Amino acid sequence: MEKKNIDKNLTVYVDNTALEELLKIYSQEKTTDNLNHLLDKLTASRILVPANRMPENNQPMPCLLKAKSGESMLPIYTSLKHVQNAPKSAGLINMPYVNANEMVASANGEVNGIVINPFTDNLVFKLELIQKIKEVEAMKKQGVQQVRMSKEQYAIFERITFEKQFLPKKLFEEGQEFIDKLKEEKESYLDVLFEESYQQKRMYPYLEEEFSTMFLQISDTLLIVRIELPNRDLGQGVSERLFLAWDDAKQEARYFTISLGKEKGTRNLCEIGKDYAMIDYGAAPVEGAELQRVVDLVGGIATSEYTS
Repeated sequence: MEKKNIDKNLTVYVDNTALEELLKIYSQEKTTDNLNHLLDKLTASRILVPANRMPENNQPMPCLLKAKSGESMLPIYTSLKHVQNAPKSAGLINMPYVNANEMVASANGEVNGIVINPFTDNLVFKLELIQKIKEVEAMKKQGVQQVRMSKEQYAIFERITFEKQFLPKKLFEEGQEFIDKLKEEKESYLDVLFEESYQQKRMYPYLEEEFSTMFLQISDTLLIVRIELPNRDLGQGVSERLFLAWDDAKQEARYFTISLGKEKGTRNLCEIGKDYAMIDYGAAPVEGAELQRVVDLVGGIATSEYTS
């Protein structure tokens, strides 16, 4: 009898040995390079997705898992050995990973992420990363070359994004609400916000203790918050500290940065406006004179009253 060839696109016996090795490497050392290698292999691989059949049309519908947080996750498996302890389903769908990624990215928030081999490796991809993978795959189809960043470059990129975009946006959009929460939670709130802004959450490197806040009541209506940022992952454009000014009477905010300059040892005082355009005031004063310069710029008169 003639032996029929097995269609590798239909069989559940997928071979992802190299991918599973990269999963182990990334689980042991979660670096940007290791994640990039993993994603390169994963997006070129076929995986298994558990599914049940819909009673109305007998079509397969991928199963979801509920996390302890209540979030819905799409489970995927790199091979049959990882399915052994999984809840029973009617069958397994063999599909390219990029198709599973697209399903979750297009689910309008009804699915919160993908979990790879949930009962063994249990690696979670949140929506932020899934959307990024979708964007990169779309660029590949259009022939756009993906730019790689080293671990150091990525950390600096995330710092600048947080300091120059994410945090000023929170201040300008939320105003008094943001200031009140910062007063109440101080360093812990900054730590939470920075992690929230981080695109690759599992790689967030900072601790609450690396932030410091000081609240200076300049006048009856003017408050200035001095924020010390983590003193690592520094590079051109990265801020050492921030000064957030809040005028209670006008309900207006201003946002200043002390950032590292282009030349070694130089520091610049800049302001980010409500339109997110940057005003460069030139070389920053020595550390003890920074506050007075900021007070001068917002038109206040400095006093010695402060809380930490």
